[in-house]
Amino acid sequence: IGEKLSFNMKTAKAIGFEPAWYIYNQAHIVGEPREPKGETLTLKTAVAEAMKANLVYNAKKHETASVKREVLAAQSMLMPKLQLGGSGLIVEEEVAKASMGMQPQYSASLNASVSQIIFSEQANMNIAIQKHIYGAQKEQLEQTKLDIVMEVGAAYYYLLRAQTLER
Repeated sequence: IGEKLSFNMKTAKAIGFEPAWYIYNQAHIVGEPREPKGETLTLKTAVAEAMKANLVYNAKKHETASVKREVLAAQSMLMPKLQLGGSGLIVEEEVAKASMGMQPQYSASLNASVSQIIFSEQANMNIAIQKHIYGAQKEQLEQTKLDIVMEVGAAYYYLLRAQTLER
């Protein structure tokens, strides 16, 4: 049976020796394996980082939030409306006395009104349309997210494959 070189990494580390790459490929490595340098990258962290850094995804998120506000604006047309108003008037004392009670020196008025749309076909259609647009926008956001996951997954697979081939 063929012979193969064995290399003890624990001993090499103790004497401060770093073997050449061809030894890793040709020898049977024993002892402590090489320590990986840097942070360990998992698929989950790679996807999370890609989501944070992807400008298209972030733009789609903001666009989806904007479309949601359009739905809320359309729904607000059917909400009750309250209007408040007020005014005040002060006239000089001599003018008030000269008017013989017709013009008070101090006067104020307040008014309030409440209105509610009971039924509006146009408002209901606008709400329905905005909800459909929002649903489509959410689907586009999800599609963008899945595209990013697929791209990162493929890149992660190729990275693992390259690391395996390197070893």
